[in-house]
Amino acid sequence: MNRKIIFALLIVLNSNSLFALPLFSLRSGASCQSCHINPTGKGMRNSFGVSFSQDELPLQMFRAETEFEEFTPKLNDFFTIGFDARTLFYQNSENKKSQFFQMQGDLYFDLKINKVVRLYFDKGLRDGFELFALAKNLPAKGFLKVGQFTPSFGIKTDDHNTWTRSEIGFGERSEDAGLEIGFAPDDFLITAGIFNGNPGGLGFPPKKSKAVILRTEYQNSFSFLNFMLGGSYYLMPEFANKRIVKNYFGGFTIDKNFTLMYEFVNLKTNLGFFDDFKDINNLSMHYQVTTGFDLRYSFETKTMEDHISSEIQLSPSNILHGGAKEIKYTRHSIGFSVYPVSGVEILNLYRINLEPTTQIENNEYQLVFHFFI
Repeated sequence: MNRKIIFALLIVLNSNSLFALPLFSLRSGASCQSCHINPTGKGMRNSFGVSFSQDELPLQMFRAETEFEEFTPKLNDFFTIGFDARTLFYQNSENKKSQFFQMQGDLYFDLKINKVVRLYFDKGLRDGFELFALAKNLPAKGFLKVGQFTPSFGIKTDDHNTWTRSEIGFGERSEDAGLEIGFAPDDFLITAGIFNGNPGGLGFPPKKSKAVILRTEYQNSFSFLNFMLGGSYYLMPEFANKRIVKNYFGGFTIDKNFTLMYEFVNLKTNLGFFDDFKDINNLSMHYQVTTGFDLRYSFETKTMEDHISSEIQLSPSNILHGGAKEIKYTRHSIGFSVYPVSGVEILNLYRINLEPTTQIENNEYQLVFHFFI
């Protein structure tokens, strides 16, 4: 792995906020807002989410010796705190070098200022943050968010290094200032938002155009099957850097044990002289062996255009109109996660990276220690 790849990896790992697991939503049949303060998922857990993480996630064998009889992160009726901390041990197969890295340290604050409106603050270890006002009790289980936060797009996953997040602007430092409105009639969740279109920035300099985003999701259950289907659309119409991102996703859980999720993303960016595109696929599978222990596997592909690089030698069939090269990356991730006690997760993951040429071997081993309330 060369220095550019190492630098890119560290940038990706330098994330302030990781996402909620749609795995638990599919497995339980409950919506994301059933467990999170944020009605579109991610970040701080509400009272039910804290109870779920204590009662449904950890191994049963240690519960009696380790859990409090009563535990709540609520300081009073109006103010609640929470946190997520992840420490990564990483090793690369090419140079055998390894490193510990503090990849997350988020502190959450939730302040109710009246019966309808609350203030939510999420501050990580580094530059990024989320700060928004949230009003609920709108018709059709609706809500309104105003402030700086990550727009609702696609599947929110706990692995922000997933290409369906990091490659399209919804991974590290993806917070944007704007507003988002949502409704959850019956089994649907429909959201629409308008933002500066400057993820990770402060919105300066001002732009004539604003980014718009739409997302819809349908989730239902019958018999032994829980499933979801949905899609997202993002448009930044600024001419010099016009971005259109389309997304389709779905998933199901059988008998609350086996879960499969799939997501497709198409990104088209106007770079002035030409259009650039990326097609990304992500298929993930989880199997709960027993409460507190999950096997996991994911398969990802990324197809993109390279208008500049001359280092990668491809066959004529990979040469696109205008001389651009079509490059396809593939990777497999296999491992397991264990929740030994409440508030603790340990993730073991081995990632096989297949580059456009076979000369680069940069497979990765990752061990993640996650602490949360």
